[in-house]
Amino acid sequence: MNGSINLEHVEAPPTPANRGVTGSIAIRHDQANQPPALAISNPLWAGAQLLLDSLECQAAVLNAQGEILAINKRWRDFAISNGGTDPNASLGTSYLSTCKGSESLAKLANAIQDISSGALRCFVMAYDCSGPNTWRWNQVRITRLQGLGDYRILVTHDDVGSSINELGDIWLGYSSLTARERQVFELVSNGSSNKEIATTLLIAEKTVEAHRAAMMRKMDVESVAELVRRAVAIEAAMGGCSLFKQS
Repeated sequence: MNGSINLEHVEAPPTPANRGVTGSIAIRHDQANQPPALAISNPLWAGAQLLLDSLECQAAVLNAQGEILAINKRWRDFAISNGGTDPNASLGTSYLSTCKGSESLAKLANAIQDISSGALRCFVMAYDCSGPNTWRWNQVRITRLQGLGDYRILVTHDDVGSSINELGDIWLGYSSLTARERQVFELVSNGSSNKEIATTLLIAEKTVEAHRAAMMRKMDVESVAELVRRAVAIEAAMGGCSLFKQS
């Protein structure tokens, strides 16, 4: 899902269910069931909600400020399965603020702001969202929407835990890396030299060498080529997303 998404004007053929209905989307829609944060005046929304609910992943739509305006059935179901009592509780809350409040989601928060401003069209990353009793990794994709007024950003979450499990020792090595070693892994995988890494991370080149040696040992590789192959394998397990860079 690279690039922007446009929901075009659609005229549905008349059927017994929609006969006499006019507008951009000719689909019956019960106004009473519309999430409270949505404006019924938007003629596209009935079809857009059906589109969201048809997705096989959790999905939410944000405004330019990063607040959740709409969610799909899978998002609601996930909330209920994790102890939530109100399936619409996330409506009106700030997804952006949640990301800003977590160091591991800082890149995601920056991407949302860049997409909102128009500087970025799409961003994909994977993150650990495990709970006290469950192990879970999600692929999250952020995409800019066009032509939907306040509905500016599409967020989707996909569970990629089963694919990660298939990585075996590759994932065990990666999961054993410290936060700094993961940064070095990312930069080495993208072709940066020790000197460039030192400049990026604002640390001494000798410190980079130490982190790099520890990272290569834990990943059980002896060359950058081997490391890159392992990075590609991890990215493939994440559903083809770019784990180590923005798209």
